[in-house]
Amino acid sequence: MDSKHPTDQQSQATVNLQDFYRQRSETLRQMLARRKARGRAFVAGEITTFLSGLALVVAYTVWSGWPWLVAAAVAFVLYVVVRVRDVSNSDHIRELEDLLSVNEHETAYLNGSFSCFDDGHRYADPRHPYSFDLDIFGPESLFQRLCRTVTTGGSDLLAAALSRDLSSSDGLLLEPKSGETVLDTIRRQARQVRLLASRPLWRERFIAVGQRSSVDIAAVSQALSAFDKACGVLPRWLLRGYVLWILALSVALLALLTVLSIVGFLPASIPMIWAVAQFFVSFSIGQRVMKAVGGKTDLLLKAMAPLTRLADLLLEALLDGEDPRCAMLTEARRELRLLLRLSKEMDRRGNMLGLFLGDSLFMNDILLSRCPRQHGNAGLQRTLGDGGHA
Repeated sequence: MDSKHPTDQQSQATVNLQDFYRQRSETLRQMLARRKARGRAFVAGEITTFLSGLALVVAYTVWSGWPWLVAAAVAFVLYVVVRVRDVSNSDHIRELEDLLSVNEHETAYLNGSFSCFDDGHRYADPRHPYSFDLDIFGPESLFQRLCRTVTTGGSDLLAAALSRDLSSSDGLLLEPKSGETVLDTIRRQARQVRLLASRPLWRERFIAVGQRSSVDIAAVSQALSAFDKACGVLPRWLLRGYVLWILALSVALLALLTVLSIVGFLPASIPMIWAVAQFFVSFSIGQRVMKAVGGKTDLLLKAMAPLTRLADLLLEALLDGEDPRCAMLTEARRELRLLLRLSKEMDRRGNMLGLFLGDSLFMNDILLSRCPRQHGNAGLQRTLGDGGHA
């Protein structure tokens, strides 16, 4: 961020919520403007360094001489550095836009406009004893006023709480503890609500996770099941330790052949033939996994980042490290990060140039094929099933 966020204590001192949201919106707009200006500078830097690198390569081919080649290498390295910074800056812009959207929506809410929030019309049941008659769901309903959920599981839980049988504990937002009455659970739930009300900036970051779209927990579970099924198409020997040694030796041999061809001891066709051989071996194995996954990579790529962010926020909220949910969330966060990295790698595979370079130089598809089977998703599936509504 360009400047520090105000503390929760400062936020609590704000009496007028409209003033608070207006001030936050103005601060975020200023930060967003600076980030966008920086982004334009990064784009200009990328164009400049890339074109400079190309010009220096052309100069090397015309006049030869190693200084031209070194200068071209430096230009391309600078391009990569600027590009990485640009990507990071774009992520910050996206985050600021989501935070700004949260504050603008809350301002609209205070002005009597609820259209930017989910109205929960899909939960309306004409046969329910009271929810249909009391406008619990639908436009300008109680659900629309309360809903700040970021996953489908959270929306389902809120809908169940608003439709629950008041004589039982079914549908409570918190699970009753052993020996706890329904009234005690409701009181504990109220204390949790007051705690969240005292942390407006944490809530702002939480709600921002779902500003662009709600995470579909059921769809994510189906995608994870597809990854698990993909494990079944791979031979067992692929997970053996010696496979990594073979891959490392093959890649090292390619590097050695390339060096020998550069210094003139081997024809350039030798490393090229070896690279093409690596590509076909790696691609043939990776293609089987990609078909088994069934196009779920895009879904996982879109869902893993917000789910990872949610795990971070929930762990931050559970300040008591002895809370049994901490261990579950810590393990879920680890698995989510692994899947996020795997999804990004598989997404790069959709680029033909990335696919060819990754497989011909590093046999990347074989490494990707090992990941789903090495990092089983059973624990994460349970976490999504038990805590996806968190």
